[in-house]
Amino acid sequence: MQRAQAFAARNLQRAARRNFSSGSSDPAVLQAETLQAKDWSLYTVPVVVGLTVFAAWRHASHHDHGHDEDHPLPAYFNYNLKAFPWSNPQCRFFEPECHKKANAQ
Repeated sequence: MQRAQAFAARNLQRAARRNFSSGSSDPAVLQAETLQAKDWSLYTVPVVVGLTVFAAWRHASHHDHGHDEDHPLPAYFNYNLKAFPWSNPQCRFFEPECHKKANAQ
């Protein structure tokens, strides 16, 4: 049991001494790394934002979605193999106005 506790204590001490990604605890080195990250961000963020705006503009201006009123909808958009199982099969389920008109006739 003492051997396991000693092993655990050594591992905790070793983990406490780690500096993770910085590699140093010197404030000057940490400041230099922070400035380098800031420089990378200052150059990278505008490029990414610019490319995103360009892609959105290009998609919006050159992409035809095919929502023209002149062209009829394909037949498979309103495909019914059999009549609907409710009292007014000519109406869709969530069309209360159609059901009211059909019941009034």
